[in-house]
Amino acid sequence: MNVHKIIALVVQSPNGINRNDLVNQVADFTQSKSPYGAVASLLTDSGNAYGRVFEESEGVISIHSEVKKLIHAHSWYARESLDRKRLVV
Repeated sequence: MNVHKIIALVVQSPNGINRNDLVNQVADFTQSKSPYGAVASLLTDSGNAYGRVFEESEGVISIHSEVKKLIHAHSWYARESLDRKRLVV
């Protein structure tokens, strides 16, 4: 699963990250078949989504206020692999 990698990308952007930039990074680092869908599933509680982890305002995605304390209670570090083809969390 790549959910933790997607969360790490947003955590490392303290002022939030543009949705399109996040989708592009998810595509690059996770090889997700549906990077847009992966991001969208973290923005909602409905259906088979992961749960609302992110919130979006004016095209900028950040950690949802209700889960921010829980997420920041953990150490998050993500970097590109040496071959620059994946994200290591």
